[in-house]
Amino acid sequence: QMPEMDGFEATRRIRKKEKGTSAHTPIIAMTALAMEEDRSHCLAAGMDDYISKPIRKEDLFAVLERLAPLAPAPALPNGTSILNVDRLLDFVDGSKELLVELSVLFLTDLPVRMSQARAALDRRDHQALFHAAHSLKGMFSSFEARQASEEARQLELIGRKGDLTEAEALYEKLTWSVDQVKTAVEQLVQKRGG
Repeated sequence: QMPEMDGFEATRRIRKKEKGTSAHTPIIAMTALAMEEDRSHCLAAGMDDYISKPIRKEDLFAVLERLAPLAPAPALPNGTSILNVDRLLDFVDGSKELLVELSVLFLTDLPVRMSQARAALDRRDHQALFHAAHSLKGMFSSFEARQASEEARQLELIGRKGDLTEAEALYEKLTWSVDQVKTAVEQLVQKRGG
């Protein structure tokens, strides 16, 4: 029910692109439609699974783990994940050029989003903090930066609740993770773009 292109058409196009290759993108339908025939329709269209709303976290995680288990990510000495370059390359169908292009966009947008979060904290504007943290969470998730994504998620939750008591400490923690991610993405750009 998305505008311009619904999930069924998007699935058809993805499956058409994959035809004749070994590629297979896991596709999960998330819909308010909850009848068994709706599920059958999704699976017949080439989707791998189906989850009806309201989404239960446990169900979603179980489906994600079954369809796309996470590979071990490169880690800092203390075991903290930074980036999973193999997964990133899979995401862009192995295109080093596209990965570099996305990395450059990430590096350009990152300081803007962090500044927005900082300004929201300074103004004690919990809604602006929520939006900035939500954007950061998405950026980090896209780059498989799990620790930074989780810290941004916690900051997003603080913004949603409106209680900024722990926001400053969490922002400082996120800043450290951001520095690690930024360094890793810069190294990725140098290595893959060179």
